[in-house]
Amino acid sequence: MESLVAHFLNVGHGDCTFIELPSRRLMMIDINNSKSLPETDKEALAARKGISTLEFAGAGLRLGGRSWQQHYESLLVDPYVYYQDHFSGEPVFRYLQTHPDMDHMSGLHRFFWLEKVPLVNFWDVPHSKELDEDSFGHGPYNYQDWLTYLQLRKGRGPKGGDGTLASHHVIKNTRLDRGQFWTDDGLGRGPRWRPAGHPAAAEGVRAAMAVPSVAIGPGRALDAYSIRARWAPVFLVVLPPLTLCFSLVPGLPTWNKLWPLLGAAGIVILVDQLGRDGGKRLQPGLWDSWGGAPTTGALRHRDAANPVLLARQHERIAAIVGHALPTADEERADPAGADHVYQAAIAVLIARTRGRRREYPLIFAENCNYGFRRNMLGLRPWGRLLAAAAGLLALAAIAARLAGLENIPLALASVVLVVSAAATVIWWRVVTPDWVQPVAWAYAERLLEAAETLAETS
Repeated sequence: MESLVAHFLNVGHGDCTFIELPSRRLMMIDINNSKSLPETDKEALAARKGISTLEFAGAGLRLGGRSWQQHYESLLVDPYVYYQDHFSGEPVFRYLQTHPDMDHMSGLHRFFWLEKVPLVNFWDVPHSKELDEDSFGHGPYNYQDWLTYLQLRKGRGPKGGDGTLASHHVIKNTRLDRGQFWTDDGLGRGPRWRPAGHPAAAEGVRAAMAVPSVAIGPGRALDAYSIRARWAPVFLVVLPPLTLCFSLVPGLPTWNKLWPLLGAAGIVILVDQLGRDGGKRLQPGLWDSWGGAPTTGALRHRDAANPVLLARQHERIAAIVGHALPTADEERADPAGADHVYQAAIAVLIARTRGRRREYPLIFAENCNYGFRRNMLGLRPWGRLLAAAAGLLALAAIAARLAGLENIPLALASVVLVVSAAATVIWWRVVTPDWVQPVAWAYAERLLEAAETLAETS
């Protein structure tokens, strides 16, 4: 079964999301082709940096002659450009207009009317909102987008090359409407129909959007990253106690066999959450000890092992993000500011390669490797504890068997002891910050390599 992949676009205020459904259909939720930051965002960003809005607009970061405001506005994503880069030619099977506010529909005119992106179904909400041209005044929104919305909610599309009007199906969600809206998309289990607009239906969409790259359906299959980076470390943590349970439980009364297994299941759930949080919590400290995030360090002039290769990478990334990266002199003058620019550029590369596993398999593989080792390091205290506990219990079982107190198979107890001893050595000697660093740099290198192909499509 195919996975569901959600693409959350940075459009500033408002929203725009593309969702690749398991059925291979494309769904789009809202649109906002924001060219600038609203005042509330400027104030919030300025406050976060401890500067005034005036400084934010013109006296902040001056690398490459740009202010902080220009820097953040350069990170905004054009929904149509993103569509062209990732889904060119694909029809939007289902467009959802969550509500009729302009920061959720700015860009409709260009996307569906001027560029004529094919549309199959338009989901609308009942409302009585009305706007006229005077309502727009000198604000950031375009009256044409409102007019386009009015046409789309009537099922009318733009004229084609032959002069005929395009059309699409309109679904206006009401609480009592029913239909097989998600039946063919592989979203969830249960009844073949669900009330459109019902809170449960909306919650189902939110749940699907909240877990990108996870296949939702019978069995709730996990995506490859979760298996390799999160569950594999958890399995290694609980391997000694699981070995203990499965080896020594047969010697217990039948009604007691469930308790160790239930306990092990509880440990898996607990350790999974603690490991994920622990790995994330360790990450800033790891990066500080390494002199910064490897992806940032890979773009620094002062850390460059090959200045010629670095210049090439800067040139290709500049073509992707739309502005030059700091020169060596600018970096020396403001190292922290230069790092901010590098981090912003890396964020663009990550966004442009996310969800494209087939095109960039090495990035995905190294990201899994880094996640695995980082989470192993986060789980290290639990790994040491459980391995030592299982080993001690195995020794106690062997002692009880030799003393004739319990009829426990010595061979199985010995297996548990060996597994626990090996796990203890691994958790103490192998799983260290130095073990994580090489794969972190490998991920950074693979990500920068992607700039070669991404620049050709920018």
